[in-house]
Amino acid sequence: KPILATMLEEFIKQGYDRFCLSVNYKAQKIIDYFGDGSRWEVTIDYIHEDHPMGTAGSLRLFRQETEKPIIIINGDILTKLSFEQLLNFHEKRKASATVAVAAYDFKVDYGVVKVDRDMLVGFEEKPVFTSFINAGIYVLNPEILKNLPKQGCLDMNQLFEMMLKDGEKVCAFPIREYWTDIGRIGDYNRAKLEYDTVFLK
Repeated sequence: KPILATMLEEFIKQGYDRFCLSVNYKAQKIIDYFGDGSRWEVTIDYIHEDHPMGTAGSLRLFRQETEKPIIIINGDILTKLSFEQLLNFHEKRKASATVAVAAYDFKVDYGVVKVDRDMLVGFEEKPVFTSFINAGIYVLNPEILKNLPKQGCLDMNQLFEMMLKDGEKVCAFPIREYWTDIGRIGDYNRAKLEYDTVFLK
């Protein structure tokens, strides 16, 4: 079962019925599988990238008229995030854009030396550090799409850096529910093991 189908069904469970898939690589295979969405009793439209435009660049081709914020999610994400809570957070903060973030732990496999100038002050054996990472899920107000640069490849992080320089309000929403990015083989194998207990219970 395609990961996109799992996430489509997760959105549908939460009450969403209008979708737009941005397609480039193996586009026809994706379109043949999902069609117009009638199989799920929803509407699916498509953005056709004739060349890779970046994670934000294809939004230049988004044609659906809406005054409501738009949720954008990368195609290699599996999550049980409450999209209603994400939208409520975005609207309550009066943000122009919101980035969902996930806590990520990384372990140093060595003893870390603590130094003050040239003095040794201690050791920490194989510490674990936690940081927030971009979870590949975003909310954008529709007017943002009208102001995208007209040319060139544009990734989401570049878009948000431009917005911050322009004084736009960009918020971060921490995900507390299940989330994984299956872009790396180790994460993909872990997601396969977790899938039944997370999505079929």
